[in-house]
Amino acid sequence: MRPATCCGRTPSRWTCCVSAGSRPRPPWRGDEAGAALLEEALELWLGPALGEPGGGTSLAVAAVELEEARLAAVEELARRRLRLGQPERAVAPLRAIVTAAPHHERLVSLLMTAFFRVGRQAEALELYERTRRLLADQLGVSPGRELQATFESVLTARV
Repeated sequence: MRPATCCGRTPSRWTCCVSAGSRPRPPWRGDEAGAALLEEALELWLGPALGEPGGGTSLAVAAVELEEARLAAVEELARRRLRLGQPERAVAPLRAIVTAAPHHERLVSLLMTAFFRVGRQAEALELYERTRRLLADQLGVSPGRELQATFESVLTARV
């Protein structure tokens, strides 16, 4: 069930849907309405923000800001799907984002949690190991606390 859009057909529809979808909902409405709005916003996303590079510094900054907003929307949608007990609906969008942005540890952590909750513990552990190696090889750092905590939770089946 998708609620009617509150965003209309304006140039800022994506921003409106993300903003409305990210707001906390009253307990009696749960997370479903917000998740539906976030999905609607993400369905509007068509490739790189502001097209191809080459528009100057201002456009490059705006493109980075829009990409960060998109990642935040994907993260919020995944959190809502996990709270709703729908981890299977979080796996595909998270996998696509983590493949494209493997350094985003919060997204990796959410994907590990979704994998675990759909019975794919081995994939969650493999993802952690790939991410750990990537962070060490490319950045010379270890996974942060949140990702380490998710790894330990998956190992002990407390996710």
